[in-house]
Amino acid sequence: MKFKIPKEVTQISKTLRIPETDVKIIEEIAKKEKISFNKVVIEMIKFAISNRE
Repeated sequence: MKFKIPKEVTQISKTLRIPETDVKIIEEIAKKEKISFNKVVIEMIKFAISNRE
Protein backbone atom coordinates (compact mmCIF):
# COMPACT_ATOMS: atom_id res chain seq x y z
CA MET A 1 0.00 0.00 0.00
CA LYS A 2 1.35 3.37 -1.00
CA PHE A 3 1.48 6.23 1.49
CA LYS A 4 -0.80 9.06 0.36
CA ILE A 5 -1.03 12.58 1.66
CA PRO A 6 -4.65 13.71 1.44
CA LYS A 7 -5.27 16.76 -0.71
CA GLU A 8 -6.62 19.68 1.19
CA VAL A 9 -9.02 22.32 0.01
CA THR A 10 -7.33 25.40 -1.38
CA GLN A 11 -7.06 27.94 1.40
CA ILE A 12 -7.14 31.71 1.14
CA SER A 13 -5.75 34.02 3.78
CA LYS A 14 -8.21 36.68 5.01
CA THR A 15 -8.09 39.21 7.82
CA LEU A 16 -11.07 39.31 10.17
CA ARG A 17 -11.86 41.90 12.80
CA ILE A 18 -13.41 39.97 15.66
CA PRO A 19 -14.74 41.66 18.80
CA GLU A 20 -12.44 41.09 21.78
CA THR A 21 -15.16 39.37 23.80
CA ASP A 22 -15.68 36.84 20.99
CA VAL A 23 -11.92 36.26 20.68
CA LYS A 24 -11.76 35.38 24.38
CA ILE A 25 -14.59 32.87 24.00
CA ILE A 26 -12.97 31.29 20.93
CA GLU A 27 -9.62 31.07 22.74
CA GLU A 28 -11.31 29.32 25.67
CA ILE A 29 -12.95 26.81 23.33
CA ALA A 30 -9.64 26.19 21.52
CA LYS A 31 -7.82 25.62 24.80
CA LYS A 32 -10.52 23.29 26.16
CA GLU A 33 -10.69 21.25 22.94
CA LYS A 34 -6.90 21.37 22.40
CA ILE A 35 -7.24 22.70 18.85
CA SER A 36 -6.07 25.89 17.19
CA PHE A 37 -7.95 29.18 17.27
CA ASN A 38 -8.11 29.00 13.47
CA LYS A 39 -9.69 25.53 13.52
CA VAL A 40 -12.41 26.73 15.93
CA VAL A 41 -13.22 29.70 13.69
CA ILE A 42 -13.33 27.50 10.57
CA GLU A 43 -15.64 24.99 12.26
CA MET A 44 -17.92 27.83 13.46
CA ILE A 45 -18.10 29.22 9.93
CA LYS A 46 -18.87 25.78 8.48
CA PHE A 47 -21.60 25.26 11.09
CA ALA A 48 -23.14 28.66 10.34
CA ILE A 49 -23.10 28.01 6.59
CA SER A 50 -24.68 24.57 6.90
CA ASN A 51 -27.37 25.85 9.28
CA ARG A 52 -28.36 29.04 7.49
CA GLU A 53 -31.97 29.54 6.59
